[in-house]
Amino acid sequence: MRGNVVEIIAGHARDLPERTAVAVAGCDGRAPDGASLTFAELDRAARGRAVWLRQRCTTGARILLLYPTGLEFVKSLLGCMYAGMVPVPAPLPVGRRHHLAQATGIALDADAQVALTDSAHLGAVAAWADQQGLARMLCAATDVVAGGPPDSWVPPLISREPFALLQYTWGAASEPKGVMIGHDNLLHGLDALGRNLGLGPDSVFAGRLLKHSGPALVGLVLGPLVLGATAVLMPSVACTDDPYPWLRLMSRWRADVGAAPGFAYDLAARRVTAEQAAELDLSGWRHAFTAGTTVSAEGMAAFTERFAAAGFRPAAWRVGYCPPETSGSPVTSPPQAPPTVLHADAPALENDVLTPQAADGTGPRLVSRGTPLETDVRVVCPDTGRVLPEGRIGEIWLRGRSVGRGYWDKQDETVRTFRAVTEDGDGGYLRTGDIGGLFDGELYVTGRLNDVLVVQGRRLYAPHLEQRIATLDEGFSGLRGSVFTVGAADGEVVVVQEYGAGTAAPADLERLAATVRGALAASHGVHVGGIVFGRPGQVPRSFDGKPLRAFTRELFVADALDPLYEDLHSGLRRRYRPRPGTGAVHKTHQ
Repeated sequence: MRGNVVEIIAGHARDLPERTAVAVAGCDGRAPDGASLTFAELDRAARGRAVWLRQRCTTGARILLLYPTGLEFVKSLLGCMYAGMVPVPAPLPVGRRHHLAQATGIALDADAQVALTDSAHLGAVAAWADQQGLARMLCAATDVVAGGPPDSWVPPLISREPFALLQYTWGAASEPKGVMIGHDNLLHGLDALGRNLGLGPDSVFAGRLLKHSGPALVGLVLGPLVLGATAVLMPSVACTDDPYPWLRLMSRWRADVGAAPGFAYDLAARRVTAEQAAELDLSGWRHAFTAGTTVSAEGMAAFTERFAAAGFRPAAWRVGYCPPETSGSPVTSPPQAPPTVLHADAPALENDVLTPQAADGTGPRLVSRGTPLETDVRVVCPDTGRVLPEGRIGEIWLRGRSVGRGYWDKQDETVRTFRAVTEDGDGGYLRTGDIGGLFDGELYVTGRLNDVLVVQGRRLYAPHLEQRIATLDEGFSGLRGSVFTVGAADGEVVVVQEYGAGTAAPADLERLAATVRGALAASHGVHVGGIVFGRPGQVPRSFDGKPLRAFTRELFVADALDPLYEDLHSGLRRRYRPRPGTGAVHKTHQ
């Protein structure tokens, strides 16, 4: 695919002017009047915003996009590109405290010249900018003022621009890092994905959009727009406690491409009733994408079983591997067949060996991410740079045109992360920070480097423990959990898990804690030193979905989690809770 994003979408406006480019649906799955744009309408709106931006900003300026999911966001996203400027999606600095912190960190790191939003949020955005010392940043509501004469637009010289999109990822140290994604990165990744899966102008992409998540933005917005397809978006905050509207969206639009994080599929399998499922038609769903550091084979199987009567097929699953430093999905399971599931041998896994379990084993079920799409994949010892053979677990390194150009304004980190060289001198690799291995030519992700828990000399994977806990009670369904160690290298294992089944008696939570302890002891041989149950939203994650275990550990140590229930061994209590708690349910486990 040649050219750039602007040329391609302008070409769709010329060749497919009346085709619906993007629509925004409500909880009923319908897009009301005025909630959709054809390619011609989107092109005209983008041209007008580009003219307005050029009157106020220099070429290559970073433009902060602070919107709820809607057409205004999509118009401004394309308007920045049409202006030769760089869109920087960020969460609205309203509501939850971590959204404010993330928006502030992104605005400061990107050195944005303008913040665009809609009129409903302009007052809050302007007040936030003033409070954070961002007075030089112009704040404007695009549905009121940000427009210019579209006919005076002149295409930008894309070849002279350093990149097309600044998509932020959040590390364990809570430092924002903007990934510079070029037009070539976007087009290469999307073209490879489209050709591999047979996607084109007749496709309909649909899903809930977390717009400041890079993979979701590329997959659900830029992907269909570049391919000339239709994007149907539902705000990520709409009907968040009910997965049925998302599936109704897929059914009513006869969408053949849908994407969601693993917990959304798991939540749908648990909460959508048989009566609701009977009203759906998911037979047109050809590609059901999921990715993330962990993918649950059990969750996929439960979803498939629940919605088989609605026409959902096992072969529709597409499990991808798309780190935020890349565009598209550099590794994806192939079409026409369900992803491979490997029953891994647990003792071997602890020794960094990927091999099938014995017939009577109890190892985790790992879902294959498939094979690389025009991308070089290496599994490398993170300490020495030695390339490891198939069947060995190490850090996953990638090299290809879908890999971004580096981190904005962080040259040293860019060199370390995007310019990695193997022990034998082969260079130009992205160090993903993920660990996994290749088996029979397919990639399996087992976690992240900072996911590995060393407990009494054993190497355990926190995501595997968290997945096991999530299956133990309906009150954990779709909620977040975090497992980490405290103390010395052979420290105590602590479980922090959100609980959302309403009011529960202390005795019920005590029994649930005992269930968690027993399950982890039986499945992984883990002795749990502390269990904390919290309200929904208390376990922190980055906005691109990564668990912030180090931050959760800090909150636990500082006694800042405000738990519903806490059960600690006496040693942990003496070390971290020397004084009685205030209001939470506390219990010392002897």
